Amino acid sequence: MCIKDRTDNERDRYFGAMRELRLQRGALETGFRQGLGNLFLESARLPDDRQRAAGKVAVEDLALVKHEELETTVALDNLARRARKGHDEGLRAFEHRLEYLFESKVEFTERNNPLEPRNLAACFSACLERLSLDIRARLIVLKLFERVVMDEAGAMIDEANRILADAGVLPEMK
Repeated sequence: MCIKDRTDNERDRYFGAMRELRLQRGALETGFRQGLGNLFLESARLPDDRQRAAGKVAVEDLALVKHEELETTVALDNLARRARKGHDEGLRAFEHRLEYLFESKVEFTERNNPLEPRNLAACFSACLERLSLDIRARLIVLKLFERVVMDEAGAMIDEANRILADAGVLPEMK
């Protein structure tokens, strides 16, 4: 295969992925909103409920990670890390406010904080599973998600803290 054919194939894949994304945009946005809502609902579960819902993992359920899954995981980790940079304080304040709302019956950490960038990225990735995209197209879509949504994660965290503080949830906490 010559370089021109390969370049044409890559371009065709890219445009095909963008077409698929345009066609599925509404469903993707709806799925992400529902997933975000589920993150909030799941974080509100008491620890005992969460343990029951998680169940146990059987050895036969474990498998080696495919190369494409690994690439996606690395991309998600990197975009979440970049989105989190400089917002540790805001995330901790949000976690403390949530704990206050739940009268300390639920401990909030990075793992169950619905606005934690890793959780937001995982939520979007789950929505992407519905689309038939190859790994290159998937990585391009993740980059777009980072620019459009994750670059605003800090503002979203600040806004959530402001809303809770204005509602009287630990308003003196900075």
